[in-house]
Amino acid sequence: MNWDRTGLILSGLCLVHCLVAPILVFTLPILITSIHHPLFHLGMALLVVPVAVYSFFRGYKEHHHPWTLVVGLVGVFILVLGASLPHLALHKIGHTTVTILGSCFLIFAHSMNWYQRKHGRRTSAPRSTVSSETSSRPSLSN
Repeated sequence: MNWDRTGLILSGLCLVHCLVAPILVFTLPILITSIHHPLFHLGMALLVVPVAVYSFFRGYKEHHHPWTLVVGLVGVFILVLGASLPHLALHKIGHTTVTILGSCFLIFAHSMNWYQRKHGRRTSAPRSTVSSETSSRPSLSN
């Protein structure tokens, strides 16, 4: 299974939900009870978060690019925050904005992870901070 592809699809669904839901609410008022229900957002977070966390850590173990992991985990945090905002009784615009931002972070991080796993794969851990020049010099002490 390609976890980045799954993560991209789930994050994209979150983004589409946030962008399309306000339009649908005005055109089909019955949807407001289902797609804006806090349990819907909790359910989406329960799908997205494990896939994202697994995918980012698995990708990091392969390519060792820390920024992909950082951007992905920031996206997870923002998405969880957005999913919890309805429970904190904050305004819908704030909830939607935060969720869209988290989804964009996740989409970007999954794209980076996918690309780096395909094209930027490293076979070993990142280089140490000691340069190869200093470690290959002969020792002065006998």
